[in-house]
Amino acid sequence: MKLIVTCTHLIRHLDDFSNLLKEAGIEFKAYQPKNQQFSYLEMLDLLPGNDFIIAGDDVINEKVIKKSISKGLKAIIKWGIGVDNIDKGAAKKNNIPIFNTPNVFGGDVAEQALSMILNLSRGTHIIDREVRKGNWLKIEGNSLIDKKLGIIGFGSIGKSIAERAYAFGMEISFYDPFFRKEFSYSNNFFNLGFEDLCKNSDFIVIACSLNKNNIHLINKNSIELMDKKPFIINVSRGPIINQKDLIEAIKEKKIKGAGLDVFEDEPLPIHSELIKMNNCILGSHNSSNTYEAVKRVNRLTIEMVIELVSKKNNLDLFKERRVI
Repeated sequence: MKLIVTCTHLIRHLDDFSNLLKEAGIEFKAYQPKNQQFSYLEMLDLLPGNDFIIAGDDVINEKVIKKSISKGLKAIIKWGIGVDNIDKGAAKKNNIPIFNTPNVFGGDVAEQALSMILNLSRGTHIIDREVRKGNWLKIEGNSLIDKKLGIIGFGSIGKSIAERAYAFGMEISFYDPFFRKEFSYSNNFFNLGFEDLCKNSDFIVIACSLNKNNIHLINKNSIELMDKKPFIINVSRGPIINQKDLIEAIKEKKIKGAGLDVFEDEPLPIHSELIKMNNCILGSHNSSNTYEAVKRVNRLTIEMVIELVSKKNNLDLFKERRVI
């Protein structure tokens, strides 16, 4: 059996699992993307001829899937949660299962979201920059107590953000069209419609997965609803925000600023206007990248491949992790 690994987080530690893979009879190779992910053209060269892939954010479209099936592809394992980079329809049509690793990053991503809320509310990133220049800058920040936090997406990440923000005395609301009432959540959190969340929030955090229905959910029209001119934080996927509309809203002071770990185009182009905006904190799609989280998911994905091989690709395995 042959495995390729294209996820940077796992590649860094792949030697730790070499003996386990060899004992399971699995040949493996690692391919490091130059930036964050391989294009579909690169994947057309890399994936065919392998039985399994532990993928990062690489583009695996219908052409890649069809060519790889003819060369023996049996399953796609996505390191992490988001599978918007994989053509799920093509995988389903061709009976190729897709697995991911849900409910593994809640606390880690939540901590990053809270760090952005704290830094934006106090201007810490600006003060740090000025002190390094010799300027003793004083910024009058805002307290978090009694501020209204709206969370878009109330899965494991959204709930973890809510729990942590509540400890700061914030009033927590969330919007999630897939949330079912029978799911348990604290009575301290309020389930709102999207428009009401936009109107009432001092901070809005995006923590939902990307799908065809929420591309550019945050746009010129939804920003117009934001009466309190909130800070917007995105630790999810870049295309959920219309970046052009966000930049215009920052310029026109329709929102106070943004904390963005993800962007429509990644890496963020050096000529982006966001880079020059003081009231923005910019990340590198790195919210889940803690030592503990990486170690946890690395082992999980490797063990999934070994189990799939030993059970002869029994697709009843890992039902809770199967996307298609």
